[in-house]
Amino acid sequence: MNQLIISADDFGLTESVTKGIYESIVKGAVTRTSAMMCTYGSTWIKKYSEGLDGKIGLHLQLTDGTPLLPSKEIPSLINSNGNFPPQKTKHLYKVNILEIEKEWEAQMRAMLDLGITPSHIDTHHSVHQFPKVFKAYCAIAKKYKLPMRSLTPNMSNKLELMGLLGSKYCFRSWFSEDLTCLSLIDQLLQAFQSINNNGIIELMCHPGYVDQDLKYRSHYLKPREKELAIFLDPQLKVLLAENKINLI
Repeated sequence: MNQLIISADDFGLTESVTKGIYESIVKGAVTRTSAMMCTYGSTWIKKYSEGLDGKIGLHLQLTDGTPLLPSKEIPSLINSNGNFPPQKTKHLYKVNILEIEKEWEAQMRAMLDLGITPSHIDTHHSVHQFPKVFKAYCAIAKKYKLPMRSLTPNMSNKLELMGLLGSKYCFRSWFSEDLTCLSLIDQLLQAFQSINNNGIIELMCHPGYVDQDLKYRSHYLKPREKELAIFLDPQLKVLLAENKINLI
């Protein structure tokens, strides 16, 4: 049977997103999430983490947030306002790897201080596609022995050799205004065919509710609620079972 991880990014982005992700796990088909430590969302993360033991990873940030370390300690990571840049840019080719490691260690400590032991790691905006960032990503995964999200077949091979590969393939392109249970199943079946129906696939997703805070923080709005509705739809689990896709 094909095995599927449904992983919701952005736990902690806003309270509305965090609440939606929580519901998508406890009432729906989502199997895990990853939390952001640089959004002032620790209260929401703590509030909605009950009952999610072993299902919350760390969503490491170098974009879209305020770093946890003082600006003077991480000058290559911040913009003129002392924040991370809102999106991934070419500056990530030039960042100082030691500064990344220090900031990510601070993000890890912040999560542990909430009483949450991460189940895995991934990155916000997939910043570990950049070479220096990938090295820091591997370093923290090795230190804490955590499975990692892969973005490419080459990356999967490297992570598999390290013994820290979370899934053979990460499906990252399920974004559209026409989201349905059936369209999701069709795309998942194609994804499993691409790995010869042999291995674990991770579906990266972004369910959540929309409120004013989210409108200020993100351009990805209505589709979050569409995703949430699909993951809460009982038909999805039926279709997954009919197509021999096992949620893990």
